[in-house]
Amino acid sequence: MTSVVATFLASLGLLLLALFRRRLLGYARESRLAPRLLLWAFLGGTVLVCTLILWLGIPRTLCHLVPQPEAAAFDLAEGVHYKRLVSQEPARTVHVVSLDLGRPGLRFVVPEADAQGSLSAQTTSQFLEQTGADLAINGAFFEPWSNRIFRWFPHEGDLAKPLGYYRPHALAAQDPTPPSEGTLYLSADGAAASARIGGEPPNESALAITGERILRDGKFDGFCESPFEFGSKQAYTPHPRTVVGLSADRQTLWFVVADGRQQRRSEGARLPELCELLLAEGAADAVNLDGGGSSTLVRRGKDGAEVMNHPVHRRWPGRERPIPSHLGVVF
Repeated sequence: MTSVVATFLASLGLLLLALFRRRLLGYARESRLAPRLLLWAFLGGTVLVCTLILWLGIPRTLCHLVPQPEAAAFDLAEGVHYKRLVSQEPARTVHVVSLDLGRPGLRFVVPEADAQGSLSAQTTSQFLEQTGADLAINGAFFEPWSNRIFRWFPHEGDLAKPLGYYRPHALAAQDPTPPSEGTLYLSADGAAASARIGGEPPNESALAITGERILRDGKFDGFCESPFEFGSKQAYTPHPRTVVGLSADRQTLWFVVADGRQQRRSEGARLPELCELLLAEGAADAVNLDGGGSSTLVRRGKDGAEVMNHPVHRRWPGRERPIPSHLGVVF
């Protein structure tokens, strides 16, 4: 909608410039201004407006042209399985990774924070390369954040803070924010017993990030519980999504990333739809992490980081967003 409005205003500006060109030139002669100077200003304005139209219109057009991939399924490693679910009506592409938490050597990593609890923004691919992870997704919601055309934030290297309780294993005592029912605890040393959602930290070595609780004991929870609750409208609108599910026995973890905002490839997913998907996979509890342009799934390929989904950042398809919070897996 923003691009449509901007394109309309830019076109209107061009029309007004064309209609009043003679009057402007006449005013220039009467006021002894150089007509050529005014003409160059008119041409410069025209080029600027046309550039704005192209800058806003091309990304939107490309989003509509991205084709839908084929369904796929394969193992990333022993105990780590990937599948891509594809549907046509509505167009939807969802990526699902299941992790056997009993796999020897499996452990999780998150970005380290500074003394103020801030994290440096980077793409998920950069995070994977920096930490040596084999698989990574985007993490918690964060602030500050802005999606304004000329004032977007964060850029790569900017500092931002994750929302909710956040605990890298090396800075266990620094976050004064209390845990919530949407806090996801995972192990930094490979112990599957550390995995849980909600409650107090299971041990001193557990790392933690916080999202929004959407499944509890096999039932809808939070925003997914009722479409009429305050704030739940966003949950029932298709968007790119990133959610994490956990089985009742805490032995299996799922990463689910839904592509969105690309008409032919995937319109996005509603949170209840992803809850249903996780329940069918066998999950009992789940949290919703940051979504939209942040939703990213990356694995380590032969030549480095390989983006497995198709993110959209600043309306450009296939472009990763620099964000402060990520969750990686080493296996």
